[in-house]
Amino acid sequence: MLRAVEAIGFVATVFIVATASIHYSLAAATPSSYSEELSRLDALYFTVTTLATVGYGDVTPTSEVTRSVTMLQMVLGIALLGAGIRVLLGMARTVAEDRRTSAERA
Repeated sequence: MLRAVEAIGFVATVFIVATASIHYSLAAATPSSYSEELSRLDALYFTVTTLATVGYGDVTPTSEVTRSVTMLQMVLGIALLGAGIRVLLGMARTVAEDRRTSAERA
């Protein structure tokens, strides 16, 4: 289970960095693709606020390409959240089964 948690953490980190890099690259290639120019930190900020479903609205995608990438990020973010929840529920189930087995032995 610890490996599963570590894997989810690793995948989440890679996902955030990769998505921020994509947003940064798109903004550098076509500055009008977003409501404002994006630095690397701005791209990371946009990625995290989108992933967290906060979406402050200060940075917004303005082209079809950047909106498509953002929508893909949202869908993959939901899938990542679901995988994390599944891992946590699996851990809880394993702990409950271990306790039940220990109680039966006693």
